[in-house]
Amino acid sequence: MFFSSKKDNDSESVEQIKSELDDLREQVSSHDRQLTMTFMKLMEKEKLIDTILAELRKIQDDPSIDTQAVVRRLINELTMSLNSNRWKEFEFRFHKVNKDFLPKLLADFPDLTLNERKLSIFLAMDMSTKEISGITGQSVHTLTIARGRMRKKFGLAHTGGELNSFLHKYLSK
Repeated sequence: MFFSSKKDNDSESVEQIKSELDDLREQVSSHDRQLTMTFMKLMEKEKLIDTILAELRKIQDDPSIDTQAVVRRLINELTMSLNSNRWKEFEFRFHKVNKDFLPKLLADFPDLTLNERKLSIFLAMDMSTKEISGITGQSVHTLTIARGRMRKKFGLAHTGGELNSFLHKYLSK
């Protein structure tokens, strides 16, 4: 009896060590993804700064250039870059918690556009159209139209089904 119980303890220890090792591998993988993402963000910012510097040098060297137009364009580029980076960071953190959401959703609806995927994530999190509008910079009207198109795409247009509830079934439990 003593030997069999020692054997059971040994196999439990081995299983526990394997489980801990798997957890550590997942943590290392997650840190690698974060590091890669951070590096990519730095590269994008460096490219954006180089572009802005080049534009500013053009303005400085050529007085005939309409500076207002260039400044407006640069402001738009910076704004778009910031929004893009925020989305990437948000998406990364969402996927850490809900790894299966998009793969499951895309398995059922492979033709979803990037904007529809984003909207699906926001709606699955029970965000209101007004909240989504504040984050994405899209008008409430535009988002309402997009929600209608998604209802149609998901087959909910004539059933009276709630879009948020429909998307909840794709969240990880």
